[in-house]
Amino acid sequence: MTVDVYTFPPSLWAAVPRLIIEEKNIPDINYITTDLSKAENFSPEFLKLNPNHTIPVVVDEQANKTLTDSIAVSKYLDEKSGNTLTPKDKHQVDQMNGLLDLLHGTHDVGNPLFFTAASDQDSDAKRAMVVPFLKNRIAGWQHYLAATQDEATKQMYQQQIQATEQLIAAYDKSNTQQAATMYNQHDACWQLALDLLDMLEATLKTNDNGSAYLVGNEYTLADVHTTPVLARFILIKGEDAILGGRPLLKSYYDRVRAKPNFKTI
Repeated sequence: MTVDVYTFPPSLWAAVPRLIIEEKNIPDINYITTDLSKAENFSPEFLKLNPNHTIPVVVDEQANKTLTDSIAVSKYLDEKSGNTLTPKDKHQVDQMNGLLDLLHGTHDVGNPLFFTAASDQDSDAKRAMVVPFLKNRIAGWQHYLAATQDEATKQMYQQQIQATEQLIAAYDKSNTQQAATMYNQHDACWQLALDLLDMLEATLKTNDNGSAYLVGNEYTLADVHTTPVLARFILIKGEDAILGGRPLLKSYYDRVRAKPNFKTI
């Protein structure tokens, strides 16, 4: 029986299961595209699967399992078949789990960095890409809002619409206060991103003075989760801003993007 994997190609964290599936050549996978640009992750059907309206989601009907957390999804798929991406050494397992918690904790800033701008110039560069995406999401929420009778669900859609309208307004530079708030938010996220990058560089240096991967010399789930984060940061800021001055991280990223599974990002 196939395993359903709810995904969206541009999504940061939805890349995680695709990287694992390709790396381990896991059979019987059914990819289901959930279009975030249309707010399909807020459809009534999707909310039944994951009330937190996030992807990836994995549904294994044969095992009677629905997994909605990126870390849980990755560990479940790692157990399905093929060589494990989890270290055998307990210390390395702890190190891997610590990195996963770091990536998905306060330093999880890939999405807010993408959707916000850093300055008037950055706003001009991003507006034509970001604003239509956000407007399409509003149209999706409005469609679901009109169809629901549940007051709590209505309130959720209304909150999403209001927050997104405020973000769109910040892309109008004449709204100077809203634009300034967005720029400050972006800067705060960027500082967290820089902290994360420096921690990754330090991790690579600590591990035998520059190991091949983040946890020793074997490719693990820590690398699976880190790869799309680095790809997202580079998309937003450029390779020099992310890898410049971090020679171990640059060598590391060259290794992971040379792997065949990188094409799934």
